Amino acid sequence: MRNGKIIPSNGEWPEIMKPDEAARYLRMSRKTFDKALHQGRIPHTRFGRCILIPKAALDELIESARDLVS
Repeated sequence: MRNGKIIPSNGEWPEIMKPDEAARYLRMSRKTFDKALHQGRIPHTRFGRCILIPKAALDELIESARDLVS
């Protein structure tokens, strides 16, 4: 963690992310990310209180947004 922001030390993002990492990966605030997560816009899995988000799902989300723009 640097300056309160999660930045991968090796430049590679993990295949499974926690909400803080996923929000940073998408370059959105945690509040906006949480809102989208609870609205069901971001695919995730819950294990008790732990929320896990697959990087592949985030990449698909980015690609679908690109398709809307172009």
